[in-house]
Amino acid sequence: MTTLDILVDYRKLVEALADAVIFADLSGAIRFWNPAAERLFGFTEAEALGSSLDLIVPERFRERPSRRNGSICRRPKSTQAAG
Repeated sequence: MTTLDILVDYRKLVEALADAVIFADLSGAIRFWNPAAERLFGFTEAEALGSSLDLIVPERFRERPSRRNGSICRRPKSTQAAG
């Protein structure tokens, strides 16, 4: 089985899930939107792809753009002591 075969199978699995699955890039642009996300949020895949995650985040929960700085996607700093 090739990597491409695995990716195709993974995509089919995610599209068949009853749970909404959304992938976004580091800038917060939606890059994947499965059918369950469409049912849950009411936006078609065509409407969602390329849109900001703000599409599905209620305004009262959105951070001000100047404070966001991609912190959602950053890895936490290691707390392990060097040694």
